[in-house]
Amino acid sequence: MNVKKWIVLGVGSLIVAAASVWGGSSGFLSFGSAAYTVAVSQTSAGGIPQYSYESWWGPDIVALALGGATPTTNQVLAFAMNCDSSQALLIIYDKSNSNITTIAQTTSFDTVQAANLTTGITNLERFVAVFDVQPVGNLAGGYLTVAGRVHLDTNGCAMAVLTAKDRDSLDKVMGDEDVVKASPGNHKGITQRSGQVHFMGVLDVISNGQTNTVLIPTGHLTFTGQLS
Repeated sequence: MNVKKWIVLGVGSLIVAAASVWGGSSGFLSFGSAAYTVAVSQTSAGGIPQYSYESWWGPDIVALALGGATPTTNQVLAFAMNCDSSQALLIIYDKSNSNITTIAQTTSFDTVQAANLTTGITNLERFVAVFDVQPVGNLAGGYLTVAGRVHLDTNGCAMAVLTAKDRDSLDKVMGDEDVVKASPGNHKGITQRSGQVHFMGVLDVISNGQTNTVLIPTGHLTFTGQLS
């Protein structure tokens, strides 16, 4: 299979009801996301094990969580986190009925922060988080380790800024990169970003009645505008 360098999980706008997810926690924020990943599994040719590489797009991930059903344009992928940066979710949100499907949720979330040297206001945060993949649809489990950065408002909550201001000289060194421009479609309407992350992990995928291990050696997420 010809694996492209940048594979984007296309997503759209969404609105998330926080109370059902965080048990009433305030400060729940959700961000549209674009992501790249290549999935690696094992096949057998004549009894000889071989690597199998697949390019996974957003609808493919959504379809896995929906049990193989073809997602509609209303069913979108998003990254959500609460205001004190202690919890986060990778979710599918259905814009037509506000239903939420949780793909993965954090078991740990650790941060370091930085302040603007001119104003003294803490406005940046880097984090490393571990996510447990939930048994939903054709996903039997797994885990993701996610590391990256977000912008913060004066209350310490993640926020979006103009894309021209969403820059960090260490992005390349850290392994972060904007993948929105590589995604198919018209991106002229995307004027804000809230951060960048990279990730790796394992997905246990159910196929033909069997559970198979799928490695995610590397991937990228770009958080676009805040969806409130």
